[in-house]
Amino acid sequence: MGHAEAQAARGRGFTIIEGLVCLALTALLATWAAPGAGRWLGDWQTRQATGALRESLDLARIHALGASAPATVCASADGLDCQSGKEADWAAGWIVFLDHDGDGRRDGDEPLLHARGPTMGVARITPSASGLQRLVFLPNGQLNSTPASLRFVATHADVPVRRLVLNRVGRAREVVER
Repeated sequence: MGHAEAQAARGRGFTIIEGLVCLALTALLATWAAPGAGRWLGDWQTRQATGALRESLDLARIHALGASAPATVCASADGLDCQSGKEADWAAGWIVFLDHDGDGRRDGDEPLLHARGPTMGVARITPSASGLQRLVFLPNGQLNSTPASLRFVATHADVPVRRLVLNRVGRAREVVER
């Protein structure tokens, strides 16, 4: 084999040593970037969950105004009915429905406007008032309770807690607790 043929054969690939060096560098970079990526993903998931609940609250408010009937947002694990009991699990999901009879429970003839399943990356969503199971918007668009807030606690420890604060008028704003 001549010099030109040896050069051509060598140019077709890389050595095992070069491959191991690339693999080691990739592993090192992945180890260095993983904690930041986990925190970023947890923060993104918490922002998504907060935004989703905010959109559901806006949807309920709009439908309450449009239908001239109370609209309810409540914790729901099955996506069909409100959870009962003192500690409703908002992180398991929630539903939005028109509550024509105003009893705070979804009956068969009351339309389900939206259902949201479990929230990824959120360990728990805790209401400001213990046992807050539902938020009801009156036909005038106002909240049928004192101002309320819900805290979104991420599964990743380094992610700041987000809070969705509702005023009496029914408008929601997001606050980041540092």
